[in-house]
Amino acid sequence: MLPGIALEDVRAEIEARFRAIAAEEGAQVAISEVQRLQAPPATPADAPVVKALGRAIARVHGVEPHAGGIGGGTVAAFCRQRGLPVAVWSSCQGTAHMPNEWTSLSALIKDAQVLALLYAGL
Repeated sequence: MLPGIALEDVRAEIEARFRAIAAEEGAQVAISEVQRLQAPPATPADAPVVKALGRAIARVHGVEPHAGGIGGGTVAAFCRQRGLPVAVWSSCQGTAHMPNEWTSLSALIKDAQVLALLYAGL
């Protein structure tokens, strides 16, 4: 879940929908959680790490990046829980978090260039 979306609200909606389906189908439904992590607050778009990453992306890719969130989990959530401002980024082929996720060698090279600029402080 993205920051600002309460897990209790999501669970309540899921339970309501499954109860309705179960009643309609004459079935029983049991829901259990395998993992639960309330998303910590997002890193502000004006955080130094976000700005530095944006500059590096713009320099390598020639585009103006924008800050946003994605569904799915990354280690960044655990860092943000501890109050650390973090940013996550990579070049994708539209297959992130899907079966057979892949990227290209040219995208990996550009990612490496972005990270090199970021780490060099350029």
